[in-house]
Amino acid sequence: MSVIALRVTTAELAHLASGNVEQRQIALKGVSEDLSGPLTEITRNNRRKLTLGGCFEFVLGDRSALWRAHNQAAAEDFDALFELLALRPDREFRCLCSIE
Repeated sequence: MSVIALRVTTAELAHLASGNVEQRQIALKGVSEDLSGPLTEITRNNRRKLTLGGCFEFVLGDRSALWRAHNQAAAEDFDALFELLALRPDREFRCLCSIE
């Protein structure tokens, strides 16, 4: 499996102070080399599935972030991951993943 680093930034937390949870995003950083090709193909109109740790599935519609708005079907999982990462803003969390 490939590796990706995720983080919630302090700037993102400040932006969310308005209360709009649909704008939550988790930044993608430090992707392993084998993901760089598939990641460049991702656009708003060409979404892909990102599976984290062989367990959690999210929709990628952006090359640089996971957006809650793209993940309505997995909103509960997205929110849990966001809240976990928000405990340590700007710190990268590395995990195994795959992109389909």
